[in-house]
Amino acid sequence: MIQAHPNNSQLTIIVPVFNVEQYLEECLDSIQASCFTDYQALLIDDGSIDSSGKICDEFAAQDSRFHAYHLTNRGVSAARNYGLSQSNSPYIMFIDSDDLIEPDFLQETIIKGEEDFSFSGYKDYYSGNTLRIEATENRYYSIQEFREKVKTLGRAAIPFCVWRGCYRSKIIKENNICFDEQCGLGEDILFNLDYFECCKKIRETVNSGYLYRQVHTSLRHKYYPEMTEKHEREVHALEQFACQDNMRWRYYGWHVVLQHYSKWADDKDGQVASDAKKRLKKAYKSKYFRESIPYIRKEGSTDEKIETHFMNYYSHWFFEMLLKGYQSVSS
Repeated sequence: MIQAHPNNSQLTIIVPVFNVEQYLEECLDSIQASCFTDYQALLIDDGSIDSSGKICDEFAAQDSRFHAYHLTNRGVSAARNYGLSQSNSPYIMFIDSDDLIEPDFLQETIIKGEEDFSFSGYKDYYSGNTLRIEATENRYYSIQEFREKVKTLGRAAIPFCVWRGCYRSKIIKENNICFDEQCGLGEDILFNLDYFECCKKIRETVNSGYLYRQVHTSLRHKYYPEMTEKHEREVHALEQFACQDNMRWRYYGWHVVLQHYSKWADDKDGQVASDAKKRLKKAYKSKYFRESIPYIRKEGSTDEKIETHFMNYYSHWFFEMLLKGYQSVSS
């Protein structure tokens, strides 16, 4: 392990790295090109077996603000936690090693005043289209106002990933906030919700200078057996934060789970397909999501109401056939 000794700086940027040699230099170049320069970038190589570790060392040798750490592979949560343990800056930001930032992203997103957390929108790397930003001007929320926003909008109200926000190091350390290393999926939103519980004020910026690159390792391109458990944890955490049992969130989460397993139920890998089919049937029986049925039968759209009456068949293709028929008749 290369032990670096970071200099004091206003901002620590934590970059977890694992087998991203084709994207890493572009990511680190974008950090170097930032208008804001008072930072240290901690490159946490999580046991890469390609040239990613070498690239980290090269940047650390060329730029004193960059520091390379080499760990045995334990996952992104462990890498981020290690970065947190090495930070000595008042503010912390995370950047994924296959993404990029525009020159003004750090400057606009870093905490500037009394807020305990600030967050930006982001853009699709390939098209440049803005994917998530609602503010037309910088907006400040008390934590109670933010809870109310979450009650209304659910997951859409909050940054679900840590890579577009700025955190106070003091809050993280004093409250022992960390990433759950046993949680292989959805760890970002759990970290954020733990952090928000300790906030008094939050700032939403108009900036959308984070460029998100969807690659083969992203959620839509990989099979996750634990998708049901992931969404149950996520919805439960949202309900705890908003102090509200929200059956709409539960129903939405159930649909995301079904879509994921359905996609992989026809995979060429027979073992994956078999597992996905078993988990798809199990997802239909999930008590956590089925508790939302009475609400949807009363408040849902017509197609949602139809769907709830056929859930006991535990067959996703059956509902899809009904839904297509309904859509063709109503169009």
